[in-house]
Amino acid sequence: RSRASLIVLAIVGCSSPAPSDASVPRDTPPDAACPSETPSTEAPYTVTFAGAPVSLFGDAASPRFEEVFDGLAAAGADAFYPWFGIVDTGGTATVAPHFLYFLPRSWTGSELACEVVSPYAAAEGRLDLVFPALLFADGEGSTPFDETVFRERYDSVASSCWVGHEARVVSHQVFDEVAWVHALDARAGVASRPLEDVARAVTILHELDDRPTLLVEAPAPLFFEADTTLAAAERERLTALFWSAVDATAPHVDRYGFDVYPVPYFAVREVGDYVQVAAERAPSAEHVAVLQAFSYGAESGHVLDARGPTAAEARFMAFDAVLAGATQIVWYGASALDLAREDDAAVWESALAATRLLAEVGPWLGGEDVPLSAGTDVRVLARRTGSDGPLTLVVLNRSELPTEATLTLPRAYGRVHRRDGAAPSVEGTTVRVALSAWDVAVLRAEDCR
Repeated sequence: RSRASLIVLAIVGCSSPAPSDASVPRDTPPDAACPSETPSTEAPYTVTFAGAPVSLFGDAASPRFEEVFDGLAAAGADAFYPWFGIVDTGGTATVAPHFLYFLPRSWTGSELACEVVSPYAAAEGRLDLVFPALLFADGEGSTPFDETVFRERYDSVASSCWVGHEARVVSHQVFDEVAWVHALDARAGVASRPLEDVARAVTILHELDDRPTLLVEAPAPLFFEADTTLAAAERERLTALFWSAVDATAPHVDRYGFDVYPVPYFAVREVGDYVQVAAERAPSAEHVAVLQAFSYGAESGHVLDARGPTAAEARFMAFDAVLAGATQIVWYGASALDLAREDDAAVWESALAATRLLAEVGPWLGGEDVPLSAGTDVRVLARRTGSDGPLTLVVLNRSELPTEATLTLPRAYGRVHRRDGAAPSVEGTTVRVALSAWDVAVLRAEDCR
């Protein structure tokens, strides 16, 4: 498995105690929101794109940052991370030159620099930006970074690129997959980057500004388990070493999570499982889910025959992460997609469609939590607007088998209808919804006045 670094995230089914005509105006379509509906609050999560198809940015000599950022914002994205990897084979990435515009000329030595075309200015009024602060570190492999160089590099970017647009840079990514690399180096018998570098970098960044720090880790146990060349004892040793490295690094950052890219090799429910792992290993941090917006075929330059997520899988992964507690969703790897190919274009549209739904539903999920359950392998998130307002429900089937979810609402509502997915059947306070494998249904229970 190649590992790319993040541098270089109505039909209505209703039954009512009163006639439905009494609560729904006759000119209201069955699936429409109540005329008086207002969202509860802001979404409890943000969405970041770590890359977009490079062709969207146009020629590197005259990049279309504003146009791409407009499109991402229109789809519901909150932020962008500058990843422009086109092909990644064996851990070596080919990166499009557009990335250089995020760096000062003193680093790039060319006209492709932030002083010439500023993506930070382009982001104004459109998106926030997550910065790869690991670029400040000096040193490779087992060599600790130089703190003086770290500060100097921070200052050069801040004074050359961010000036006037400081508010657009909202967080720092500190290194990438440190524990995973630590375990791989141990397997190869070579020295690794000191784990203490994470705490050192975070300490300096917290001194320099108040932006939260982010660390993303790989789901190493999945790979060790799938590696048939590993003896059981070696697998156990490497897994223990990995978790030890996680425990030495995760507590130091403000945001922590795993990049889980399961399609087509693992179950898509691993996304939510690893959000829960992040919560266990870094309980004081906010939790991040880095999701698959690429195919391994595209990442290999289509040498591999490996598909990317379908629209249903992308939607499932996004909501599985949210229901598991992720507050930041990151779509990674779309820079490798070739939009001239039908399969790549479908993967891109799947990530965009899931983002649109996240953006539509999000403002309704910031209200009061209403605990509901729906049986084995079905996860439910229910949030209420106000003390007794509309109830928004996300119902998710975490199984490869179809099922019917049965929920008991806290009271009867004038109508219960779908906003996305299957339509429910309703009888009093009992709501049933049929779910296919890895399916999601978004429902609204409300009283129209």
